[in-house]
Amino acid sequence: MTINASGYVARNIIEQHSLYASCMKDNRAVLGNIMELQYDGGQVESATLKFKIEEEYINNSSGIYASTDPELEGIKRFGVFKYFEDSDMLLPIETYHDPGEGIVLADVDQLETYCLIDLEKWFYDLGINPKEEDIAGGQALLEQSDAIPSDYTEISLEELVVAVEQMNKNSMESLTIPSSVNVPVDIVFVVDTTGSMSNAIYNVKTNIGLLVSSLYSQGITPYIAVVDYTDYRNYGERGAFVVKKSNGDVWAYNKEEAMYLVSKLALRGGIDETLIDALEMARRLNFRNSATKFIFLVTVEGYYVHNRYGISNMAEMVELLEEDKIISSVVTKTGLKTLYQDIYLATQGAWFNIYSNFSPQIRDFIITRINDQNVFRAVLSSGLGTVILDAPLAKGGATDTDEDGLTDSQEELWDLITIEDGQVILPLLQTCIQNQKGYGPIGPWIINILDYCRNVTVLPIKSDPTRKDSDGDGYDDPEDPRPLKSDVIVTKLSDEERFVPIQWVETSYYYGGDQSWCDIHPYIQDGGCGTTAAANISAYFALHHDGYQELYGYDTEPITRSDFTNHIVKMADYVAPIVLYHVDPTYGIIVPINIGVPSLSYFTHGVEKYASNRDVSLSGYWSSDKPNFVNGVKYVKRGLSRNSPVALITFYNPKLSEVEWTSPYGTKEIQSFNWHWVTITNY
Repeated sequence: MTINASGYVARNIIEQHSLYASCMKDNRAVLGNIMELQYDGGQVESATLKFKIEEEYINNSSGIYASTDPELEGIKRFGVFKYFEDSDMLLPIETYHDPGEGIVLADVDQLETYCLIDLEKWFYDLGINPKEEDIAGGQALLEQSDAIPSDYTEISLEELVVAVEQMNKNSMESLTIPSSVNVPVDIVFVVDTTGSMSNAIYNVKTNIGLLVSSLYSQGITPYIAVVDYTDYRNYGERGAFVVKKSNGDVWAYNKEEAMYLVSKLALRGGIDETLIDALEMARRLNFRNSATKFIFLVTVEGYYVHNRYGISNMAEMVELLEEDKIISSVVTKTGLKTLYQDIYLATQGAWFNIYSNFSPQIRDFIITRINDQNVFRAVLSSGLGTVILDAPLAKGGATDTDEDGLTDSQEELWDLITIEDGQVILPLLQTCIQNQKGYGPIGPWIINILDYCRNVTVLPIKSDPTRKDSDGDGYDDPEDPRPLKSDVIVTKLSDEERFVPIQWVETSYYYGGDQSWCDIHPYIQDGGCGTTAAANISAYFALHHDGYQELYGYDTEPITRSDFTNHIVKMADYVAPIVLYHVDPTYGIIVPINIGVPSLSYFTHGVEKYASNRDVSLSGYWSSDKPNFVNGVKYVKRGLSRNSPVALITFYNPKLSEVEWTSPYGTKEIQSFNWHWVTITNY
């Protein structure tokens, strides 16, 4: 990035993972990290964002859009999008490209949240066809056949493509879905590759290939993944794995990529088919929240329960699939139909005969499941990904898709939505760009996008109606003041609730020490908050980090109040409150003033010396970042994420003058925490 701004740029610029990143979680077209840029300490006049694209992501010669539009070839298909906080909209901004250097650029005058989107994937997800022609795809309905090769020979990608093309020549009409409706679909094939599949694997691969080929002409935008499984019981971690593309991704979004994944299936041996291990691996893939989700299990054998995930039986596995609304079907032989019926009956799936040409049956099953849904599909303004609501949207309606207590209607931004003759009319993407305050110049790149997206409408929202916690910060939307901004993330110690449990009486505990216990040492009792914080932190390290037990020299089962008081007193030899003396002008006598532990360096060096004298290597972490709120938060979270309590000295703040807290006896106490050391256990 190059930037023209006042002040010391190198020190004032802040780059961090965007707090709005969860809004784009469901958009697979986003490439790389979603970054938020801030400038603290001056005024930004202009900046040029630069995104370097690695070579393996640039080539899209087989892409359906690049073949008809040179403006979407190679690096040109990547565009910069900006999140506009005032409207909670992610919108494209004018983008430039340097193919020679592999760089994507955008000129901006504000440092906010920006990301890079692959237009080819995004258009595909939205169901937008290439400009010059529709996608050509096969539609096949083949005669049932039991002819299966008796000897297994591995089928290569090239052979698979030829076989599928040959099967497509016999194509007939199939079921369809309304052409005006874009339907995102995620499909995972869970395929048994033990030796028992030798008589079926050829049929399986060609039928899956044919299914993939035929889906693309049905107004469906499928993403395909493949899980290969054998025998976790005997092979361990090698017993199942997700087949990956050449770039390491697991989801194929076009026919060529999907065929590649299917072609990688090959018999691997094994004795005990451990299906549950593979099903849970498939369930944990990042299905799109907006997609209709399918799993197709393919096997000719039963199963063993053994798995790496701790799932106890098939009933538990089926319950997990139900909770995630994954339609799970089984492709197996007739004799196993009853064994597997609990899976497909509970999840609204179906059974298919593995020794038949099952691809047209599965294709029509997928289309039927989609047509059966009386739902509302829309593109969310905040992330430009598609979502599905449980019922058609209606202002004031009672539908609550995510069951968070807010109706879908309450989570929408109705100011931008119109109603005509009782019909909800969503704004066009083009209209949102035209109306967006502070939107930059519209050049040839944006004009080309708008040409593709001329019929794309978006759903303006205040929170995501398909997620209880839109921003993933741990607070459900009804209680979150900023439900799309993940700014309430809690970072805490591993034992944050108990911290350092100190027994007072048999059933009463303090969680951390108290300087008031040091009544025979008035200088600690009066000014020993820093000393006590050091004692707390050292004791926590002794309890929760290997190699630090010597930092607390007493019994820990339990930690008693008297022992911990002695621990505070010992710490005072290294982190001692400082007492100054001055002459009282009225009475002419010398008066002590206890200023406590006055600085971070004094505190840190004292703790380090305490640890060193116990042969423990411990050192403070000093940040070189500019001292501001954002960096302070980052510092605290860094410590807590490493299970390290953080000492904080507060100076004067009127909000800390009367703070209510609960004592171990359950009584409410009021105390001032100005000029005070505390220990942070969560944020």
